[in-house]
Amino acid sequence: SVSQHVCKILLEKQNNAKESAIKGKIIVVAACDSSGGVYSPSGLDLAALLKHKESKKYLFEYSDENSNSSPSELRRFKTGLELVTEVSYDLLVDASPVNLETGYPGYQCAKKALERNLNVVFANKAPLVLDYAGIRHLESQSKGCIRFSATVCGGLPVINVGQRDLVGAHISSIE
Repeated sequence: SVSQHVCKILLEKQNNAKESAIKGKIIVVAACDSSGGVYSPSGLDLAALLKHKESKKYLFEYSDENSNSSPSELRRFKTGLELVTEVSYDLLVDASPVNLETGYPGYQCAKKALERNLNVVFANKAPLVLDYAGIRHLESQSKGCIRFSATVCGGLPVINVGQRDLVGAHISSIE
């Protein structure tokens, strides 16, 4: 899934001392899937989270011993909307499955994040397809902002490549 690939990239960059541009600056505090979500204010262990998901388990089953958190820190939520409504975070990355009928759950979660003056990055194009003008209006009323280049051209960074996307990249060759 897109979200698992994002976690793999973050984990790779965090473990590479040469990648100082993002090292220690990104802490994943929550994750959701169709079963619900988990949250830890001190951050989730990305390697343990990936191992859990790769074993085809739901996040709602993610256990405390797999976390950087003390057992009392790890909170579970029945839905992504419940999680994004109640917890503290700076950025919502919507990599939920595309639902072109209702946009659920990404659309509702993104709206809630903007209402809370938080930033949203869309890898899911459904919310933008269904209500681009409404999302832009919410953004104009919010201190948060939206970004969506991952929804364009199959994930190629065509919109922001020269402005910021290469910060997290490692170029090994150009042909």
